[in-house]
Amino acid sequence: MNSAKKLFALFLSIAGLPGGQAAHAQAQAYPSRPITWVSPWTAGGGNDILSRALAEQLSSRLGQTVVVENRPGATGTIGTAQVARAAPDGYTLTLASAATHATAPAIYSKLSYDPVKDFTPITLVATVANVLVVHPSVPAANLKELIAYAKAHPNQLNYSSVGAGSIQHLSGVMFNQLAGVETAHVPYKGTAPAVVDLLAGRVQMAFESLPTMLPHIRSGALRAIGVTTSARSQVLPELPTLAEAGLPGFDASLWYAVMGPAGIPEPVVKTLHDSVVASLKTPEVMRRLSEQGADLATSTPAELAAFVRKDTEKWAGFIKRAGVKLD
Repeated sequence: MNSAKKLFALFLSIAGLPGGQAAHAQAQAYPSRPITWVSPWTAGGGNDILSRALAEQLSSRLGQTVVVENRPGATGTIGTAQVARAAPDGYTLTLASAATHATAPAIYSKLSYDPVKDFTPITLVATVANVLVVHPSVPAANLKELIAYAKAHPNQLNYSSVGAGSIQHLSGVMFNQLAGVETAHVPYKGTAPAVVDLLAGRVQMAFESLPTMLPHIRSGALRAIGVTTSARSQVLPELPTLAEAGLPGFDASLWYAVMGPAGIPEPVVKTLHDSVVASLKTPEVMRRLSEQGADLATSTPAELAAFVRKDTEKWAGFIKRAGVKLD
């Protein structure tokens, strides 16, 4: 029997089974063709790097090629929307993030997908700590002193970001609201020019990725105040969180999670979940996580769904109060 006839026979056998048996048969056959992994950001960024590391491991574990396609634009929402519209068969996946699923629903009034209803959660992958740093010209050695200075000098402290609506921008929004201060946002087109102006003192603050800032912190060119995550980072464990340092409830985590379109059969979800979690624990992927300043953080699909729902609700409040909109 040639391959076309075999596939047709398999289709007929699955189609004739009751729902539960059909799903089981589908899981047994999965995957039978290449998987498309959509990275909704440009090549070379953190999302792309982790996507490719995981895709390589999954290709070996699943016995099928996992092809990474970059679909950047609109802070990750263009590629993410493409995944939401795909067939729920486990052959289209994405590395979702805080930007695409937690902050985008509040920033875009006409977002074409629902971050919870339109996706099948697979597993959380990692959290990434940003760090609040200040230029040495700012007379503040810690968070308490920084807040006091900002209150005494409203809108005289500027903070940089890679663009409006980015996690760096919104970290500043959260900081202003929780600290009761007024600092000014200065958006840049990318990390490099933002860091140049920060080191030169043309902007005084930033909520930037810890790996990017670490050399400047260690050299004394910048002063670290605290990390933006709810837990200390494994990259710089001696540095307190901003919540610990005096802003209870501060949590501006950048996170990554594997998702697919809503409706992927449960047996296929289990196959993907187990394969991704095993891939995350390989030396190669662990190395990639470390290079990105990311802390490993896996979950069950149900835990991921609850996590996304909670994070989306949290950011909606901060963004609405600040009036941040990108459309």
